Amino acid sequence: MKSNTKKRLIAFMLCMVLVLSSTISAFADDLDTQAQDQTTTMADEPVATSMDDSTDEQQPVAEAEGNQEQAVETQEKQQTEENVSEEPTTEDSSAVAEQEAIEKESDVSIQTTVNGTTITMSGPHSSFPEGTTYEISASELNEDETKDVEIALKKKEDETNTKIATYKAYDIKLLVDGIETQPTGDVNVKFEGGEVKENLTNAENVEVYHVDESNQTANDISGITAEDTVTMTTNHFSTYVITTTKDGGVDITVQHYLQNTTTSLYRDSTVHLNKGQEIKDLSSPSNYTAQKVVKVNKNGSVGDELSGDEVIIANQTYRVYYTATTGTSDESVQMFDYQVKGNNNASINNSSNYDKASSKTTRFASGLIKDQYNDNKYDTTVKINESDIYINTWDKDSRDWNVNYVNGSVFGNNNATTGIITGVDFSTGALNMGTNSSGQLMYEPGFFTKDTKPGKQVLSGYKLSLSRSGDTYKLTDVKKDNESVLRGYTTEGANFYPLDSIRNDNPDSANDNDHNDYFGMRYDIEFKIGDYLGDLNYTFKGDDDLWAVLDANENGGR
Repeated sequence: MKSNTKKRLIAFMLCMVLVLSSTISAFADDLDTQAQDQTTTMADEPVATSMDDSTDEQQPVAEAEGNQEQAVETQEKQQTEENVSEEPTTEDSSAVAEQEAIEKESDVSIQTTVNGTTITMSGPHSSFPEGTTYEISASELNEDETKDVEIALKKKEDETNTKIATYKAYDIKLLVDGIETQPTGDVNVKFEGGEVKENLTNAENVEVYHVDESNQTANDISGITAEDTVTMTTNHFSTYVITTTKDGGVDITVQHYLQNTTTSLYRDSTVHLNKGQEIKDLSSPSNYTAQKVVKVNKNGSVGDELSGDEVIIANQTYRVYYTATTGTSDESVQMFDYQVKGNNNASINNSSNYDKASSKTTRFASGLIKDQYNDNKYDTTVKINESDIYINTWDKDSRDWNVNYVNGSVFGNNNATTGIITGVDFSTGALNMGTNSSGQLMYEPGFFTKDTKPGKQVLSGYKLSLSRSGDTYKLTDVKKDNESVLRGYTTEGANFYPLDSIRNDNPDSANDNDHNDYFGMRYDIEFKIGDYLGDLNYTFKGDDDLWAVLDANENGGR
């Protein structure tokens, strides 16, 4: 009976080893060793009680000691049985394989939260690429991506003859071990809470679309709604949009006009109001203040002015009249001081400042020809209206006009032409040049680059003072260390010499007696045109010769 007790204890320990080794394989070695040690201990120690359910009497301790030889023999026998039992069998391997198969078929579920909306991706293990870690990445769209979505949804509205009341778009990605990838089968994506929940309130129809940015189209995706959640099934991730529609709403068209004018200031905007919804402000331009709102009749004539709340039961057009707000600002600007004929042969037009591939007929220079050092007189011409026009030798006549003549039209209408300079490298300030009359690439000496050169100094600490009226900005002053550096300047462009105060710092015999004539200025400004429909004019006025370089797209030459 005593040996039976030992066998049961040993068998119990072996059973634990087998179970653990089949489910936690990474720790199998440690557990096996531990189990073997415990089995040996159980066999060597005196046993006070039996685990048998029979009524056998307890054996005295002395009897256990008296039968020590038998206990040792039993121990050795059981250790041999243990060693045999621990050998992997075909049945054990099958169990492990079956467990791994079950794990592979179990669902994967991952989630993230974007502004209060929880997005959960789930599906069978077989729908996910092999990997160790799975993550879902989701974000709202940037401005350009939003435009693509809105164009795609407008196409969908026209296609289905419906009106989309609300939409929420997300860029969704699946990351496996940190690398973006696509599912290998269908997975479910659930959206709940946040703006999605708000948009679903009282929504009569809900649709989910996949937006193809390449052709700006919205493709239908199967979606299931349940109260405050939306679930879709997909096997590809990119941009997805959840839309809602409601019947019984009205469309409001809003026109934007400057006070006392008859032309639009901004493109018309359209607002869809659902049943019971209200809008408190029809105005949108940020640099203007709304003065009044009037109805526009179906024939386009102006109707009554709104004086209070109005209940709208049908589509309606309104016109908002604005007056411009005003303001001032000081903006940082990069200034450059040039010498055409400086001391010790210093000149911005020195051949050393040009690319080695340039020549006397491909160099774009500064200053009058009569004021140049002899080595810096370049005869570069460009084609304008089939004529060869000199762009450096201002004393030469072309088509009976002197190029320096203020009212001449040698350079095209309004004294302007394009193609001489094709763009600006935003990072370096280098000008992208066009070709001369012979089709050869032209070169410039680095007028606006950030490096100092012979005959050129790069200056800091200057600011432009601008006044604003609505969306119109006008230069009113130039400051150095917050002190004005202009003398007698008017906003009409006369006497604009911002570097006169440093005229003697770098002498230039090409200057006249009163001014520092040769300088450059770079000012960068970012602005959004958006729905603006008003005039988009750039007006530059100079005392004499003025070159204005504009580039609205980095290295794009626009």
